[in-house]
Amino acid sequence: MVATETIVACATPPGKSALACIRLSGPESLRIASSCFNDKSKFASREPGMVGRGIIVDPGSGSRIDDVLSIAYRSPRSFSGEDMVEIFCHGGPVIIEKVIAAFIAAGARYAQRGEFTQRAFLNGKMDLLRAEAMREMIEAETEIGHKNAIYAYFNHKLSTFSDWNKRICELLSLLEADIEFPDEEDISKAKLGDQISTELLAIKQSISDELEKREKIKSIDKGIGVAIVGPKNAGKSSLFNLLIGDEWAIVHRNPGTTRDMLREKIRIHGIDITLIDTAGIGEAKEEIEEIGIKKSWEAIKGCPLAIWVTPADEPATEQEMMIARERDGLGTLGIISKADLADGKAKEVALRGKVNEWVSISLLDTGNREIIAEKIGELLKTVYDAYSAESILINSRQESLARKMRKEIDVAIKQRQSSEIIAHHIISILRLMEEFCGKTTPDDVLKSIFSKFCIGK
Repeated sequence: MVATETIVACATPPGKSALACIRLSGPESLRIASSCFNDKSKFASREPGMVGRGIIVDPGSGSRIDDVLSIAYRSPRSFSGEDMVEIFCHGGPVIIEKVIAAFIAAGARYAQRGEFTQRAFLNGKMDLLRAEAMREMIEAETEIGHKNAIYAYFNHKLSTFSDWNKRICELLSLLEADIEFPDEEDISKAKLGDQISTELLAIKQSISDELEKREKIKSIDKGIGVAIVGPKNAGKSSLFNLLIGDEWAIVHRNPGTTRDMLREKIRIHGIDITLIDTAGIGEAKEEIEEIGIKKSWEAIKGCPLAIWVTPADEPATEQEMMIARERDGLGTLGIISKADLADGKAKEVALRGKVNEWVSISLLDTGNREIIAEKIGELLKTVYDAYSAESILINSRQESLARKMRKEIDVAIKQRQSSEIIAHHIISILRLMEEFCGKTTPDDVLKSIFSKFCIGK
């Protein structure tokens, strides 16, 4: 790519800060930057990659703007592959605005979202997989999201994807040899069909494994779902409020106060969770309560971790004991609430063997929050380890292309008696792989991908 325009943007977030980074990239970067220093010769004579200090001035009036540090990079030894300059100025909004305005007055254009990274991609400084992984690193809101993005960023060339591509190419070579030299084949059509089908099934399984990992990661990327479940008036909302440290859920002595699920994202022992306060299970007295109870059962069946709250002063009902059957094999913490009102020994017997662990406690005592958090944290670690698989698929675009590859494999396997038809579908798979890594990705798709990046990146 040969860029004709020089672009500029602030690479750090808006607002006041100690420092801000302003980037220039393009053929006129060094000239534009030099024209905005009071000592132009000092900036121009500095070796590329060396940090220097200078005063940025308005190129028209010569008035001083800020005392800055700067680094110049020569093409192709820069992030974008072009001539680049990075200015580190003080992070006041007025300063940033004036520095950028000075560069624009000297001939630069304000950069679009992701334009620096797009130029790096088009100039061969990184492939599309690494560019997307870099964006995911920036956007990650959870530990698992960051971990998966780091895996994709540093292992992109050594990933399973490279193995898929190599194996598919080898199959195409076999098919092309069979098509071009049908009378010189070393193996029969049937054996060739079996060999190709076996290999395609293995590749399909590998793709399916990555898609399964992707689903697991997506399920907890916004925080592991932790449902607070149990009978009406057991203290579920009290526990919800205790854990989030605020009175979001209405607590009342009358049963059935919670009609719908409340959700709040919090962090316990360094792990992000989505805490869910559910409606109490039991007999519904009206339609809206019935809907709430139905959602509660969905949470009981579907959440990776559940906190089963059961009151010490009431016997366990048959419906309540159904929680144990639905949670069989899933992480469950038992909380015997209202321990200040009754002995919880009977409930301990009822919970034994049905939950991973339990604690008998009063939810009205805020000092018990850490005790409960400790118990939750122990189970969260197990859930996190089970769901924290690393996948080469880090976004919906890659996931969609992987599903299309798998579909093409299914069709190819059905056509095992025809080398020509199988070859046609394998070529389609290779094209999908080329789109996957950005070799043949349409311009409109590339534009959409990079438009999701930060301005200045």
